[in-house]
Amino acid sequence: MTAIVCFNWNMGAVFLADSRLSYTAPNGNIVTVRDVCQKLFVPNGWCTFGFAGNLCLANAVAAAFATKLNHQKWTRAHLLTNDEAMHDIAISSIATHPDDFGEGHVKCLEEGAALLFAYTSLVAHNRADGTFDHHELGIFTTSVNSAGAIGRFKSGLGAAVLGDGAEAIQHALTLDVMAQVANGGTAELSTFFALLVATKLVNEYKTKTVGLPFQAVYMTPQGVEVMPYFYWVDITNRFGTYVALRIENGDWVQEHRPTKVKRRIKRPFEILNQELDEGAWPWTKSEMFDPRMSLTSSAPGVIRKSQLHPVYVRYEPKMELPKEILASWGQAPIEMLSWSTPSGATSEGT
Repeated sequence: MTAIVCFNWNMGAVFLADSRLSYTAPNGNIVTVRDVCQKLFVPNGWCTFGFAGNLCLANAVAAAFATKLNHQKWTRAHLLTNDEAMHDIAISSIATHPDDFGEGHVKCLEEGAALLFAYTSLVAHNRADGTFDHHELGIFTTSVNSAGAIGRFKSGLGAAVLGDGAEAIQHALTLDVMAQVANGGTAELSTFFALLVATKLVNEYKTKTVGLPFQAVYMTPQGVEVMPYFYWVDITNRFGTYVALRIENGDWVQEHRPTKVKRRIKRPFEILNQELDEGAWPWTKSEMFDPRMSLTSSAPGVIRKSQLHPVYVRYEPKMELPKEILASWGQAPIEMLSWSTPSGATSEGT
């Protein structure tokens, strides 16, 4: 249960992945107890991907693709555009899954997993008479599941989604919404608007299996940029607080400076290794930082909600943020470290 969403306008894209892991309780209900999982990956400068489904199986398929995309040059021209190659990697990555990890992992195969990719490739442009004219670089989206099935999304303005949570909001990701994201003007503004839309829809449609915050990257044919941010959370109807989602030592970190809370988003293999060492994660045990559950209106950093307040923003005191925000977080800037990986792609070839 998850939400992977790619807002794609061909010449750019905002790729979002939620952080929640869900478990099935003995009564069959879905229980959400951990918002600590990295689901978004940037293996090189020309693509990014996220996963949904069974964590163990998704980790195996994701690791296989990440290795290929990170180390083999032929993948630029042949992997994400080649259905047969993608199918073979997905199938081979899980061929011996129960044999390697035990009969209990037959359940992994039954639950399945899938990956959604956004990548740079060549867009064909035709003349008015329909004949080919030239190529330009653009962003494409494709998916693969653990059964080897490939999905190719229509290029151009539109949203590609993966996971039950994303499918629940897909109908509301209209062309008008997409155009507003595409016309943000800067990487930050486009990303912040996409985050605002996704968060609003997740809350509106009560997709409880989707856990915020979203991990985010901004893509153009020139490269991929990881996007940290500072976001507002309602505590009550009248009070709320700000939380930072930033990069520290190569990891996503969720931080609430006023209460000295810092939560690192874990990589999938870390979570799986933890469960191997300690046993299956108890569905009654929570491991997430949700200010709505842990803070009250009188807690440090919780302020009265003004009628107009930034929901997603980069935290820099010199930007003249509202005094209430500065009072709760202080004047010292937060290291909102990002990084950008150039694709090295050209319209002459891949």
